[in-house]
Amino acid sequence: MSALNVMLGSIKGRASLTPSEADEAMSKHRSAICFAMEHLPAGQYRAGIGNGLCRGVIARAYYSQDRDRLADFCNMLTSGIIPNAKHRCIGLLRQWLQTFAVNGDYRYKERYGKIERTLAACLKGETLTKLYASTQELFPLPEEVSS
Repeated sequence: MSALNVMLGSIKGRASLTPSEADEAMSKHRSAICFAMEHLPAGQYRAGIGNGLCRGVIARAYYSQDRDRLADFCNMLTSGIIPNAKHRCIGLLRQWLQTFAVNGDYRYKERYGKIERTLAACLKGETLTKLYASTQELFPLPEEVSS
């Protein structure tokens, strides 16, 4: 439910859903949520990675991005194994997120924005040497895309 609330709330903050709204949304977005949960397992929660925030960003990206590349991003983020310097920013993000697991700081928008911006950079093949937080939604859901 946490990943669903993050996915639907986006960068603005977690959505607050009634039980019937949550049931309807989960039915609609089940494949995206399951993908995010599979690729960011709960065992990573203590490391600040396998939580609703990271999963919500991945679930949003599920609709518009290559799923193999998303899975690769998740694997690098969870394992800490970064095969080349181009993806160094994933290691930076991993280290930065782990600080929240230790010190209990919960700056939602900043964490969401940095996860999203790092993911977008990696998927585009950009090299980041510093983490930046996106200030706008980079992975709109299908229902948010204007025709």
